[in-house]
Amino acid sequence: MPIAAAAVAFTLGMFTHSILPSQADTETLKPGIFHVPDLFQGSLPQVMPGVNVKTLAEAETADVAIVEISSVAAHTHNGSNEFVYVVSGTGTGAINGKPATLGPGDLIVLPKGTPHWIKATTGTIKLLAFESPPLAKDDMHFTK
Repeated sequence: MPIAAAAVAFTLGMFTHSILPSQADTETLKPGIFHVPDLFQGSLPQVMPGVNVKTLAEAETADVAIVEISSVAAHTHNGSNEFVYVVSGTGTGAINGKPATLGPGDLIVLPKGTPHWIKATTGTIKLLAFESPPLAKDDMHFTK
């Protein structure tokens, strides 16, 4: 039993260490509460045709951004895991070539290197995206 308790304590410690910010992270983060639907009022900076993004918070280990997409071609992020929550709108897409229908409440999990694309059904699809580590500006690799 002591070995099992030690294993659980070690695992919890590793998990806590991985999700809690380091001292350096807390110096770059500002506490706050965001009402996510309100964040899409007005325009977001366009990063490429069909994709608008605004970073809300960034730390050494992760970032969070709001994203508005009309269409983005198939691509991968080789340096970041991506977790995307659909806030509003509907769309179609594919993960690893498997077609998907997307709508509010869907959570998309994209490990590093996973090919994916999204196209809004009408207008735009609004997303909350978490990347770990933070998505580098040059880590969008379009696939054929």
